[in-house]
Amino acid sequence: MKQQKFKRQRYFHFTTKIVHPKWYDYNLSRHWIDFLTTLDLVQKRREDPGLTWHAGVLMSNHIHLLFSTDSYNEHSLVLDLEEQWKKQLEIKRSLFQRPLPCEPLEHFEHFKMAYKYIYRNPVEARMCNRAEDYAFSSLGLILNRTQPSLRNPFVDPFEIIHDPYRRLRWINALEDERQMSFFELY
Repeated sequence: MKQQKFKRQRYFHFTTKIVHPKWYDYNLSRHWIDFLTTLDLVQKRREDPGLTWHAGVLMSNHIHLLFSTDSYNEHSLVLDLEEQWKKQLEIKRSLFQRPLPCEPLEHFEHFKMAYKYIYRNPVEARMCNRAEDYAFSSLGLILNRTQPSLRNPFVDPFEIIHDPYRRLRWINALEDERQMSFFELY
């Protein structure tokens, strides 16, 4: 994605802790499939043709989601996401911790930082050595490294698949390793 395209929509980074006890009764593989199904359902239900999921990571006790939308009601979108997911889990009480922080990303630089932060989250948590090795991340879907039966609801704004080596090097670089900036990707 070029900086000029960034201004056409509203971008958000949503992250929340999972608080319902039933969440911990199942493994992450099941939750990942439910999460992808939920994203599809929400996208079909909403009357927002500009709604796009860009990146997502499912951790053991929280989620990260980067999305863009044409509408100005991101809070109702997040509530819809929670409601649909609760139906998948067959629960009544809150799934997500309150409040539901949906951080607006108003500058292209913030968008890039959130994108990298989301994919590096499992690396920083020492769950894997490289971002692309984490099984419950949209990065695996984008790179076609996960189950082929899973439908990919994500649209990668930086088109990693076209030059995975350089883009993954940028994602996996530590923040203090300034040897490769994002703009060297293009």
